[in-house]
Amino acid sequence: MGRQINFYMDEDTELAFIEEVLQNGQIVCVAGYADNKPTFVKALSELELCRDADTLYLYQPVFGDLAARPLPDDRVYIDAINSPVVEFSRPNVEHEKKRIHSGRLWVEMKHWDDDENLVEKPEELGKWYSSLVRWIKKHSEKVNGMQRGDYCTPSLLDLVKQGYTLW
Repeated sequence: MGRQINFYMDEDTELAFIEEVLQNGQIVCVAGYADNKPTFVKALSELELCRDADTLYLYQPVFGDLAARPLPDDRVYIDAINSPVVEFSRPNVEHEKKRIHSGRLWVEMKHWDDDENLVEKPEELGKWYSSLVRWIKKHSEKVNGMQRGDYCTPSLLDLVKQGYTLW
């Protein structure tokens, strides 16, 4: 069973979070349907390559190799269960509908290999995940009674007061 935190995060905080990730690792995304290959982002200036990606994979090569799997239409996806990655589902705000969609940080620390052996991922991956969760908590406010997350950045709480719905 994986570990996760749900949160609501504005764009500026997301960029600051990504900067934090890039200090210790890199980001992998499947940038779109045209190139069909994972894109590795090692600097904030390269983030535009992942503009259309709803999910980013936070990765440090020292934790092991990625498991990229092919799809029938020649695209690939990052197998987050079998890869040593932290999955970052990006939050977003739909201003026209006044909706704020939650984001999620998720990691799976164990998986079954092809021979049905339980494989544990490196303990350092779990520690990195925990440090990223601490970063989110430090830059957000804990709020009770939210639909899908207990943490929200102050600017998004202001939008809720203006009638936006947490989604």
